Amino acid sequence: MKVRDVIRSSFLKIGVLAAGEDPAADQLQDAIFDLSLMLDTWSSERLFISKLATEAFTFNISQSKYTMGPGGDFDTTRPMFFEACAIRVQYGTPEQVDIPCPIMNADEWADLSVKNTQGVFPTRMWPNFTDTLVELNFWPIPTTVQQVYITSWKPLLGLNNADLDVMLPPGFAETIIYNLALRLCPSYGKEPSGTIAALANSTKAKLKTSIGAQKNYLMRVDEAISSKQKVFNYLTGEA
Repeated sequence: MKVRDVIRSSFLKIGVLAAGEDPAADQLQDAIFDLSLMLDTWSSERLFISKLATEAFTFNISQSKYTMGPGGDFDTTRPMFFEACAIRVQYGTPEQVDIPCPIMNADEWADLSVKNTQGVFPTRMWPNFTDTLVELNFWPIPTTVQQVYITSWKPLLGLNNADLDVMLPPGFAETIIYNLALRLCPSYGKEPSGTIAALANSTKAKLKTSIGAQKNYLMRVDEAISSKQKVFNYLTGEA
């Protein structure tokens, strides 16, 4: 199945095309633009991203900040969310070991009073999302050449060519067809039927549920609550 087949199916659903007809060139281009906008919007929804990628990059000595995305220091698809980060020490040798590098938020990064501290390898990473790239800030600044392994959620593939083969996980094609049909209706003065609207909503909801079930979210609580150590009780004045 190609992108043009997806678009043709969407047009058929809303009666823009009849059986056996193909969309004109201008119809294809307009639909591809709407399709790209729709997938771009979906990529901002965490439960709609199904591609989890782990990628390896190499540090430069004494460099603390790297850009990640097309054309960046780490040249790859711009991540939407980060899942994990680890430093592979002594990579390429039998003694290599992965050291977790926790991902910080902006407040935690701001609390680091001495950001130019140097160390053998970083133990913290803060991703700063900009318009085009992600700035990855590592602390402390590495003084040796090591590899960093970054696990992140990638956006949906851009289906921006009519002759491109559609390679999508199960459930995506039908969801895209019905939701694209809804999106195309205003441009052609069409009123979507209740069946089309219901199928667009139900397929999208089922797909998000399916993707969410594949992600293993761990419930965490504050260490002060879970710790077996005695905690000071400000009500009684006792530990």
